[in-house]
This record gives sequence, C-alpha cells and structure tokens, in this order.
Amino acid sequence: MDMDFDWKELTIIGDFYVKTKITLIHIKFLGHCITSNLLKSHEWTLFLSPDTGIINPHRLIEDFIFYKNANIIFYDKIHNWEISSESYLARNTTFAKDFLLKLAQMEFYLSQSFHGSVNEAIHWLFLQQFYSNSSISQLSPSDYDLEVFKACSRQIIGERHRFCINTDCILLLPKRKAWIRNGLMSGSKWSTESDFMFNGWKESYRIPTFDESDSWTRASRRLLSPAWYSPLAPMVFEKKSCNNGTILWKWYQSFLISNSELNKLLNDVQIKAQQDYLKTVSLIPNYL
Repeated sequence: MDMDFDWKELTIIGDFYVKTKITLIHIKFLGHCITSNLLKSHEWTLFLSPDTGIINPHRLIEDFIFYKNANIIFYDKIHNWEISSESYLARNTTFAKDFLLKLAQMEFYLSQSFHGSVNEAIHWLFLQQFYSNSSISQLSPSDYDLEVFKACSRQIIGERHRFCINTDCILLLPKRKAWIRNGLMSGSKWSTESDFMFNGWKESYRIPTFDESDSWTRASRRLLSPAWYSPLAPMVFEKKSCNNGTILWKWYQSFLISNSELNKLLNDVQIKAQQDYLKTVSLIPNYL
C-alpha cells in the first residue's frame, strides 16, 4: 500500500471551539471529536496519545492496514483487558467519522462513575453499537466497579475481532498484534522484530541520564510510578526532518533484546493480566 504522509501541528483550544461550537469539556473526549473532523484530510489518520514515541524507525504503519473493510482499527491492551482508545487508525469514511463523534459525545451520556474515562466510554459504545445490552452500565461509583464493568463488557464481546454494520467494519487487533504497546511492561527493552511504537513515555516520569541531572534527582525520579528509562540516546533532533523521513536515531544497545526474550517478558505480563481478569469476572454476579 502506497500512502502519502504529512506532518501537522494543531492548536486544539481556541478557534476549534468557535468554528465547531462544541461543548465538550474533558480534553480526552475533545481529542476524538477533533480527529473525527480531521478525517477528511487524509485517506487514513493515526490517532496517538501525547505520551507516544517511535522506538523502531524501520517499521511501517501501512503493515497494520490489511483488512479492506476496516473503517477504524483499535487494539487490545496487553497488560489488562481494555480496548485501547489511546491510539487507533481511522479511515476517511462517514462511518468512522460518526463513530468517533459518538465516542466524543459519550462524555454526556456516561454515569458519574465513568466521567472523564474514555477507556470505559469505548467499551460502552461498543455495547451500544454492536450489542443490545445496557444494564451493566448501572454500577455504583467506584474505580473498582469500572474494572468490573470492563470485564463484563469483555465477557459479552468475547474473542470477537470484527464488528460490522453492513459492509462497514471496526477491526480490533488482538494482544501483541498492534503497532504500539506500553514500554513500561518490558522496562523499555525492545525487539527490532516486534516493536514499533511505545506509549507511557511521560517526560515528567523519565529518569534522566547522568549528564542531565544529579544523583539525587535521578534517585527521586526512580521512586515515581510509572518511572521509565529512555532507550534512545541523546541527539540533536530537527522536527523538520520528519517531512522527508530520512532521519534515523540512536538507541542504547543495552535495551535491545531478542524477540524470544521479549516474548518471555510479555508472556508474564499477559498471564498476570489474565489472572486479574478472571478474579474481576468472578465479581460480576454481585452487580446482577
């Protein structure tokens, strides 16, 4: 697949509010509304959370667009049982635009216990769109109940990965099949065979190098959760280099591991997630 790319920086607050007259309050929901309006600019749009970085410049996003009827491509998180709303691919179609707009508007329809949580909203929207079940949304307002809600949602969804209305489909990639994962699961270690992008890279939690700070600052940062080391070596980076795709970057060899080593690390994470999921599923009868 040949695709043309361009690089755009957008100022979210200001003119967008005036031009669209939207009333969304939470920035996480607003982002999906903006994306819905931007789909017309490209054949495909890649939505990313702000804590995302490309670790492996040799991979292509086109490799993940393989199902011709897909209008939106979401993915399953590895470390829990959530459908991720932190990154997705959306095609320039009416179906995709409408779905993302509905996701943004879920801010107004969720109960108070779900307020501000897009990850809960996307599960509720999947149930609304593709299933006729709404009673599980009536949970008491606590964070633990949100986990029960998501577990119940996944019990209903099961192992289904294509969700279609006529010929318009949403593709849900299984665990470890997406273009992105949380880098903290492997301590920032990565494989050139499997990895492409990392999220969870919040600068305020990055453990600085010896050249950047003193030992006290580094030790204090390590106590934070989720603290992380950058596998990328320091370098002068010109943003304009993104336009032609010619720049490569340097990384620390100590963070590179084989694919088999990475699989072992992620297997452990996935097993723990499955155990937690089953424990949470066992609580569902308490809400029925």
